[in-house]
Parts: sequence; structure tokens; C-alpha cells
Amino acid sequence: MNDPNEAKKNMNDYSGTVIPIVDSHCHVFAQTLYEGGDLIRLVKNKVGFLHYSMEQDIDNTRKALDGVPEENRNADGSYSKAIVPLHMDLGYTPLDQKIMELLNIGYRSQYCKTESGQITLTDNTCTYPDKSKLATLNLHSLHCAKMEDFVGDDEIRIEVYNGPRLIKVLSGIIVDHKNATSILNTDIHFVPEKSDIWIKVYEEDMGKDDLLSDEYTPLNISSESWQSIDFKNKPGASYTLAYHYTPPSDSLNRTPPSGLSWVLECLHLKCIQKDDLLSPFDTIRIEVNLDGQDKPVKLLPINCRSGSLYPVNKKIVFKESATIRLWELDSAGRSKFGDSDDLIGDSVTVCAEEVIGKSVSFLGKRGKYELAYSVIPGESGPREDRYYKMGGVYVWFKRDRKTYRGTVHALSRMAAYFPGQVWPFVPFDPRRPHALEVVKEAIEELGFVGVKLYTRCGWMPWNNCEIYGDELGDKLDARLQEFYKYVTLNDLPILNHTSPTGYPANPTLAFPAHYEKDYTQKSERPTESFNGPGFPPFWELAKYPLSMSPKAALLHSIAKNCGKLAKYYHYVQKTVAPHNWEPVLEEYPNLRLTFAHSGGDASIYYRYKDMLEDAANKDSKLKEAFEDSITLKLFKKNYFIADGVTFKAKFIEEIIGKVAKKFRVLFSGVSKDEVRREVEDFCSRDDWGEWFTSWTAAYPTDWMSKIIEYEGAYVNVYSDISYMTKDNEQVFVKLVNLLAEDAVKETKPGGKNMFAKHLIGTDWYMVEHGGMSPEDFWNRTRKGLEIDGVFNEALWKKWSSENTLNWLNLGPKIERLEEFYQKYMPNGKAMPVWWPALKNYYAGK
Repeated sequence: MNDPNEAKKNMNDYSGTVIPIVDSHCHVFAQTLYEGGDLIRLVKNKVGFLHYSMEQDIDNTRKALDGVPEENRNADGSYSKAIVPLHMDLGYTPLDQKIMELLNIGYRSQYCKTESGQITLTDNTCTYPDKSKLATLNLHSLHCAKMEDFVGDDEIRIEVYNGPRLIKVLSGIIVDHKNATSILNTDIHFVPEKSDIWIKVYEEDMGKDDLLSDEYTPLNISSESWQSIDFKNKPGASYTLAYHYTPPSDSLNRTPPSGLSWVLECLHLKCIQKDDLLSPFDTIRIEVNLDGQDKPVKLLPINCRSGSLYPVNKKIVFKESATIRLWELDSAGRSKFGDSDDLIGDSVTVCAEEVIGKSVSFLGKRGKYELAYSVIPGESGPREDRYYKMGGVYVWFKRDRKTYRGTVHALSRMAAYFPGQVWPFVPFDPRRPHALEVVKEAIEELGFVGVKLYTRCGWMPWNNCEIYGDELGDKLDARLQEFYKYVTLNDLPILNHTSPTGYPANPTLAFPAHYEKDYTQKSERPTESFNGPGFPPFWELAKYPLSMSPKAALLHSIAKNCGKLAKYYHYVQKTVAPHNWEPVLEEYPNLRLTFAHSGGDASIYYRYKDMLEDAANKDSKLKEAFEDSITLKLFKKNYFIADGVTFKAKFIEEIIGKVAKKFRVLFSGVSKDEVRREVEDFCSRDDWGEWFTSWTAAYPTDWMSKIIEYEGAYVNVYSDISYMTKDNEQVFVKLVNLLAEDAVKETKPGGKNMFAKHLIGTDWYMVEHGGMSPEDFWNRTRKGLEIDGVFNEALWKKWSSENTLNWLNLGPKIERLEEFYQKYMPNGKAMPVWWPALKNYYAGK
């Protein structure tokens, strides 16, 4: 990294127009952080994920930066390094039950939340606190360098005090392995006092809780910046808490929208003395009647012991008043027990006025309790869901806004740590009701420059009724409409994953609920869309009931395998294929969009397969390299990236292979030729023949050719070349070389569009997983840019630099980014020496 003093000294020496080298596609922060545990750690050896802690992510960011070559230098020797880290939103990605069983997940409640459980965890309240009078302390994350408990997990409790007054309790933070990072992302709003902000951190045990570090540890709130503080104790536990302080400021006042509700936040409950003499604890339930209504909101019961403190952290929306009652559940909440529940003390009513951290007492005959609460202006957001069937298990099991926004804030910190060298993209998934709100916050306040889309997780860029039905599909399209308006108005770059592979991986794919319906009658078939086939014809299976007759069993097997395979290919094609962007680009022709991976290496292979075959026939080593290549295997597996005619032929061949292999074990007398005849006959019948015909009409061109067509038709459409499989150098270089020759010589229709519209990036997360260093990636890329034996400097400059800068469109954001860096970058950091040159580049356009 640049020396700060040297940077300041030489800042004015680099005012010329230097073109930065940019890594335009980089998953430094892809699926690295997970609240309360790490799914990645569980599955890394089984489905190929890697696990990083936050500290390791900083190290990997350095590797990615250092791996960017220094070849594109100006006359004065200056250059820049920058990467675009991306964060995928996997919150709604379902896992199939079979893969859950395979991975042995589900024995800890935090790893296995059902749909209903996730909804109860979802924070459906959007608050707009008036920050002009309040300071904000954001507890960002807790990193474990060493656990305290030798057996089992650490369970951490954090208490925050404003002087002598307790203002926040976070409890139940489970740490189950060393180097785990738990995202807290908890904002605490308070009125600053002369006294300090103190914090206590405990490791909770069944008996006496162990205090980590000092009794009261002060936090540094002297200035607005990211801070961290260590907590250690004699048994050897070692934790680091990352936090950020924002002082009161009129400039930060966010005016609440009209017709505003109020938010009652129940913070924590203190049991001074329990009520029940017979039981070792009281079972306390908090009930809140809103605006005089008879039916109360009932919070989950808490088992309370005398002298103990319990976090509640529940937000409830009301208009005019909220009445709070505490019940001691003698019947444990079960009506068949005759013992009546006891009301603890009198009810307490709070009104629509701002209250921060107030405590109220509930005094019964024996029981004595204190409840701390705040009231701040806010409004309620809609509850989500029904996008997947009830009982589903998801990748990001705790699907709440806190976890989601926590990873966004973590990436913001990474950008501040590497000022001007990390330009982050925020994820957007329309199934999240508050997704656009998070995007706006990231762009306008957190140093983000663009948006990442990962449609393969289960949604379409438009026409979502095709996979969710009319009601849910229209809701998603409405949210997408607002999103497209926002990014177009602000001219923001978006990058969409456009490869048939990716997440969810094939073995873990579970379909949206709309796919699960058993369409046994043709009349039930969903309406076909403007751009091709609707759902695969599942009803065909009903015509061939399973029996022990070889002929009937064969037809049943064919129908079943065709339906299953067609459903999977329909899902991937509808969520990922570039053809689905046609209506979006027609409506928003200036959308600044990049198709990541150019359709994937299988798509690249298909576009140039004739040229590859000719080259391989002339070069035995190249032929051998491709015959054993992952690229070729992916093409054979993902042939739906090709044109519709090729798709049908390949589809039939795969069904023949699947049926023949399984069927001949049961009925040895059936030949493969007979299986072939029956499969071909089945796929030519009316329903299936219509389906293949509509597919061919919808996808007349392969994925990559469609992307290149868009590059020529729309001013802000780009595509990137990233990762390029785990294949050996010979395969990698040949694929890049074919792309380069096409861009320069137009060896295929539309090829020259690529010259001004293609980018290069490592996709660092996958490159490392494939065992390739950034240096290897860039060296192989440079070899691929040798055309007719001569390195093409002009193409290198376009693909490694100018095209990416043009797509990123940093010019309108440059001042806001500079303010973000100056405000949040750590002490000792400075803006890169080439920052003025970057500003000059955009000023000259």
C-alpha cells in the first residue's frame, strides 16, 4: 500500500491522465460473513466453499490488489490498482432437504430455521430516528480470536451503559469456533451526557458469568470514526468488538415521512425479585395493547431469575398509544392447567412522543421488574414471503435485515480501509421488502458505487409471474421497477451474474413454491410468456402410470426424467439467460448493465466451438487439453446456453443416457436403441413438441451472442471476462485468444462490439478456490491478448482499464466518494497518489 507521507508529498505530481488498471469483478466479500456461526465452514469441504474471517478478508483484498499488474504505466511511471468487490445476497436461496441431510445441518437451532421461524426473526420495522439530538453508536461485529470454553460454545452477552444507566443488552451471541465473526450491526441512539459510554462483555455460563476484561470498559466517542476494542480474561478468551460512533448533528436529521407511526422498542427486562415461590424462575410474558385495541401483541415468554437481566430488543409500531403489561405465566401459557396467570403490577401506557432509554417499574405482590424502552418516530414495513413453501431451509438461515445490512456495513469498512482502491457493490434482491432502502443507504452514505444482482438465486429481471404466479410476480416486478428507476436516474452501474453455474449449485437447488404444484391436467398449464416456453409439461407423467410392464415402466421413466430435467433447465434459463433482459432494456435503454462472465465459459466455448475444433485438429496437445477440460464438461452439462435447436438435440441425448443406464438394470431385455426410439417419439408428441418449438423460438441465439448483440444495441451495456474455470493455462489462454481476435477482427457476427464493451476481472473468490493466483490470471490473460504473435496493447488498455472506468461511471460520484474516504478511513491512511489523475480522466470525458 502507499506510504501516507509519500502520498501527500507527491499528490500534485500525478495530475496527468493516468488510466487505472481495474479488477472489474471480484468476490472478496461474497459469502464470508454470517451471523452467529458460519455455514461456509460447515460445507466448505463438500460443495466447494471457502471460509474467511474478517481479518482474512483484509488479507485477501491485499492479495487481489497486489495481484493486479503494473504494466499499464504512464510516462511518469504512475499507475493505480483498484478492485470491485461484490456481495451476493443469498438470503432467500433454498437448500434441498437431501443436501441438508448430507451436510448434517440442522442440529443447532441457529442453523436450521423454518419459514415461519425466519419470519418471526425478520425485523419488519423501518425506523427514522431524528438524529439531530441523538448520538448513534453502531456495534458492528464481534470477532473471536480465542474462545473461553474448552468444551462447547461461548455464549456472549454485551451490555452498554451511558454513564451509570444501562441502555442496551445484546445476549445469546453464539460463538462455536475460533476466528468466527458475528455481525451485530446494532444501532444504539442516545442523548450524550458528560459521562462516558461504557461497555461490559460477558461469557455466559450456567453458573457465574465470566466478565471479559475490565468491569467497565470505556468506548472512544471523541470523534466520528471506526474503532475496535479488545476484551480478554485470564482463562485466555480473546475477542475484538468493532464499532462506530456518530455524534449529534443537524445535518444528519432525517425528516420522517408524513403520516408517521411511532416505534416502541422494548430494550431489556430486569428481574429484581421473582414472583413464583415454587419454581426456580418466573415465566414472564410482555403484552402490548396498541391504540386501545383489545387484542394484545404478545412477545415470547422469558424465563427470569432474581437479579438477572434479559434482552428483549423487540420493536412494535403504534399510532397514538401503547399499553404494556407483564404477566407471570403460572400455567406456562397452557390453558388446560387451572392455575391462573398473575399480572405483575399496574399497566404502563406510553404515548406518541420521543423517549430514549427510559425504565419503568412493575411491582406485584412479590415480583419486582423493570422494563427499559425507547419511543422513536418510525413506520412499519410489510411482512414478506410466500416466495418459497413453508418449512423450507435457506442458505442464509437468519434472514433478517440486521444480518443483511451488517454485511453491507462490513464491506463499507473494507472500502474505507482501502481508500480509492476498493469500490464496493451492494446486493439487491427484490424478494426483500427493504432491499432498495439498503441500496440507497449504501450508495448515498456508505461509499458504494454500484449494485450486484444474482438472479440465479430465484428471481427474474422482469415478468416474475412466470415463476411465482401473478400476485407475487407482480409484487416483485413493482419493486424492480422502482429499482430500475433509481439506478437509471443516478446512472449507477449494475452487474448481473450471467452464468448457468453459480449459486445455488445444482445438487442444492430447491425450486420456488410455484414450481412444486403438480400440473396433472393440460388446462392447468400456466400461461406462456412473450419470450417463450412456460412451465415444462408435467401433466404428461399422468398418462404413464408406473407398472411392472417393461413398456409402461419405460414410458413412465422417460416422462419422469423429461419433466425433472426440463423443470431445472427452465428455472436456470428463466432466472439467468440474458434474453430475459429484453423488456428491461427496452423500457430503460440507458441502463448501465454488465453481464458477468459473458454467459460463462461454456457459453464462450459454444460461440467458438467450430474454431476450437479446427485448432484442436491441428494441435494434438490443444486437443488433449480440451478433451479433458472443465470447460468442455460444463458445455456438455449446460447445453441450454446454446441456441434452441442444439438444446433439443442435447436434451434428448441426456434423457437417453439417464433412462437407458437406469432402465436396463431393471429390464435387461430392453436395448438402448429401443430407449432411443421411445425418447425421440416422446419428445416429438404434441405437448413436448410444442415446448421444444417454443424454446427454439425464444432462444434462437446462444447466451454470449445475445450479450454481444445487446452491447451493440445499447450504449451502457457491457460484459466481463472473469474467472474462466479451473482449467490449465493452455485452455485458458486459447479461450481468451479467441475472444481477443473476435474483438479485433470480428471473427463472429458482432464481435467488434466487444472491443469497447468488454472488461477483465479475476473474480478473485473463485480464482483462489481454483488454485490460481491473481498474478497467474493476469499473466495468462496477457498471453491470450497476443494476436498473430504480437501483444495487442490497445486491446489490453481497453479491457483492463478504459471500458471498466466507463462502465463504473465514477465521475458523478467522485466528490461523494472522496468525502466518504476522508470521513471514515483509518488514521494513517491517505488518498492514493493517482486520485487526481482519476478525477482528470472523468473530467476529460
